[in-house]
Amino acid sequence: TSSLRAARDGSSETGKSQIATAPTPRRLHIEGGHDSRFGLSVDSRGDVPQEEPSAFELLPPRPNPARGPLRVAYTAPETDAVELTVYDALGRLVLRHAESPRPSGENEVALDVSGLAPGAYVVRARSGREIQEQRFSVLR
Repeated sequence: TSSLRAARDGSSETGKSQIATAPTPRRLHIEGGHDSRFGLSVDSRGDVPQEEPSAFELLPPRPNPARGPLRVAYTAPETDAVELTVYDALGRLVLRHAESPRPSGENEVALDVSGLAPGAYVVRARSGREIQEQRFSVLR
């Protein structure tokens, strides 16, 4: 029971305190200009390690719906070339973008979809044997 009590109150059997120190949180606050109804506040801890991705993943394209540049992001566990292709609703290839090898982690590509007709599309990403798809729309 003494070890349970020691664990509960933060002391050891020798009487020394076992308090873990947490990193100091950082706070970012952005005001919304002349209209104070809008703002952004973010808390962050400086010691959060960036994890390496364990698998290839195509993230949802943004903005969706798009009118101009479409940002397509993906995560890759290793350095590899990624091919991005865009297909219309009838399955026709309308855009192809071949990437040179990029480092592992999250990468982003901007695709100009302003020349595409309004409608529904699919972006397909291929990295090695992995193929993933995401849907998006184009507006005028």
